[in-house]
Amino acid sequence: METNNPPLERPQHTDVRPDRDDINRRYSPYFTTTYFNLLNAAYTGELDRFKMVASSYDKRGDGLATTIQRHVDDSGTRSLSFAAAGGSLDVCRYLVEELNLDVDVKDDNGLTPLCFGAIKGHLNTVEYLLEKGANPDGSNDPDSTTNTPLHYAVLGGDRKIQTLLLSKGIRIDVATKSGTTLSYAVVLGQLDAVKVLLDRHADPNAVLYGVIPPLMTTMVNNSPQIMDLLLHAGADPNAKSCGQTPLQFAAIFGITQSVKLLLEAGADPNALNG
Repeated sequence: METNNPPLERPQHTDVRPDRDDINRRYSPYFTTTYFNLLNAAYTGELDRFKMVASSYDKRGDGLATTIQRHVDDSGTRSLSFAAAGGSLDVCRYLVEELNLDVDVKDDNGLTPLCFGAIKGHLNTVEYLLEKGANPDGSNDPDSTTNTPLHYAVLGGDRKIQTLLLSKGIRIDVATKSGTTLSYAVVLGQLDAVKVLLDRHADPNAVLYGVIPPLMTTMVNNSPQIMDLLLHAGADPNAKSCGQTPLQFAAIFGITQSVKLLLEAGADPNALNG
């Protein structure tokens, strides 16, 4: 049976982990021109300087809490998020305990301070924010498709933060436009994170970017161990993406170990394209 499917390109076995420089750019104040002095002091943990700059910004006499909340970067990111991103515990304590600022304040993209601490790998600020009542899910909306703190913990790659968030009984299978936390862990090749998430009954068939089953992703990453974990957890060996099954994909490109694992798991060797 012939199909009109376009030819597949051979997968490239490259390092798909997030670029650390890119994370530093996105989750630090270094590349913003809006209120840099205030936000940078929060990020670097210079509490005295932070207070001094905040006082100089309070030209309307609104008080420090209101002034600090009003001064945000171009993405609506506030001082508490930058303090969490920088691991600046003293600034976090000052903002939360002395100024009573909201621990779950969101920027324009829906990120809370907990998300910033998680992706930058600062266990100290993550622990502190959780102790002060930060929502470990990031949102109480069951239909939310915004990345959760666990998504960012997986992106950041810190196992202790991942485990801490999971211990809070969070929703594991929140599906964003990009995928679930498990699909993130698979595409990043994080074997330990995949193990922990599957042990917590994460959905092994949750797709990446709405079309790519996790089994396909393991071949792009050259991660047979992760493929084996997914198959044992119930991943569908015949789930198609762009008309191809994982077995067809593995066979076309000669990924022998994947072919073996898929056949052992019951993949259909006679499945047709389309």
